[in-house]
Amino acid sequence: MMLRFVSLISLCLLSVSSASGAEPGRPSKEEMKTLLEKTKPGPEHEELAKFSGDWIVEIQMGGRDRIASAGGGTSYMTLENRFLWIGYHTRGRNAEFKGSFQIGFDRRHEEYILIAMDNSGTYFVTSQGNEKTKDGRIRLWGKDEDPYMKKMGLKKEFLHVLDLRNPDKLTIEVLFLDTRTEKRKEMPGMKFIFTRKQEEGDKNKP
Repeated sequence: MMLRFVSLISLCLLSVSSASGAEPGRPSKEEMKTLLEKTKPGPEHEELAKFSGDWIVEIQMGGRDRIASAGGGTSYMTLENRFLWIGYHTRGRNAEFKGSFQIGFDRRHEEYILIAMDNSGTYFVTSQGNEKTKDGRIRLWGKDEDPYMKKMGLKKEFLHVLDLRNPDKLTIEVLFLDTRTEKRKEMPGMKFIFTRKQEEGDKNKP
């Protein structure tokens, strides 16, 4: 089924090439094999799968160590192990906070992709990247067309920084970029700390 789907994409591209007057070039069997392979989950998806489970969730604000909101969450792989879906629900002093992340790895461009949405708005944001920090975290870059900020002459750009080094502790940090200057200073926004819940048997271990 998937092979037929990929073949259909190729035929559509060939049709566009023919219609535009360009010389159509049919992909070789090896190229088709490579294209088909990249539609399947790879090693990065196997690593993401290690973060499936139930979590204690804590949220820090503005670069402070103090916990502003806390609660729980759950995560699992979806779409035949292509994406890690994470849902969370926390409560702070003034309000409840609910949201989700979807994290995947685009094998075409060799970069991580992330979709985030929550109950503070009626939209979602995305980021992508594979820039590694010295300590092994992963930086993903994103933009959002925010009408209010645009009215003030500001651009909304941000980073999601993933820490995937420990399967029992996942962190997702949100940094906002100050686009008013060339330095593009990175300003702390929110930090999501997911700590794996221990099973009852594990709690009694020394």
